[in-house]
Amino acid sequence: MSQMVSAPTWLAPAEALLDRLLAEHNPGHALQRGFQTEPAIYRLDLERIWRRGWLTVVMACSPHGGTFKARPAGAGWREQSEAGGGTGDHG
Repeated sequence: MSQMVSAPTWLAPAEALLDRLLAEHNPGHALQRGFQTEPAIYRLDLERIWRRGWLTVVMACSPHGGTFKARPAGAGWREQSEAGGGTGDHG
C-alpha cells in the first residue's frame, strides 16, 4: 500500500503569500518588496525553480588544483580549510 506524501507545513502559507503579492501587483510597475524580502517567497523560489535542475558550482581550492564541487542551488555549507582549520560560509 502506498503512503500519501503530505506537503510541508510551510508550503500553504508561502503559497497564500505569493497569491496575495501576485494579486496586488500592478502590471508595468516594479514588484513589491515582499518578492525580494520574504523568506517564504525565497524558499518557494528555491523549491519551484532552482532546486529542480540548477546547481551551484564552486572551485574547491586544494593542493591538487582543478577540483570543483557542486551543491543544490541555495544550499549553504561550511567547510574546513585544508591549510589551517579555518571555516568559510558559502551559499
